[in-house]
Amino acid sequence: MKLTPKSIFLLDAIGALVSFIFLYIILRKLIHLIGMPDDVLVFLAGFALGFFAYSLSCYIFVKSRHWRWLFVIIVANLLYCLLSLFYMFENYQSLTKLGVFYFSLEKLIVLYIVYVEYGLFKTSKNDVLKS
Repeated sequence: MKLTPKSIFLLDAIGALVSFIFLYIILRKLIHLIGMPDDVLVFLAGFALGFFAYSLSCYIFVKSRHWRWLFVIIVANLLYCLLSLFYMFENYQSLTKLGVFYFSLEKLIVLYIVYVEYGLFKTSKNDVLKS
């Protein structure tokens, strides 16, 4: 499947939904195995749910100039990574190895998605500016 500026919104929405399910449903039942406090998991899950709604809305409703909307989710994903990293450091003493692994892996996945989104952003923006 070739990613397009439109299809990346669907990928981002699916990823945000998976993050929400993990943060709000699964990891909250496994706090003793990961060590991240419940209130932090709920807080981060709220962002994931918001990103899901935004990306799904963009996938459904945005018909042109995808780069404008793509920029928003790129910045939001980067800010989420920084916020989550802050909570990793803030709660490092209570995080288990599994918790560090999960949140580190999450950052790597989100940053890779941002890398792909940025490539599509540049291509999409340049195509619009050339026409």
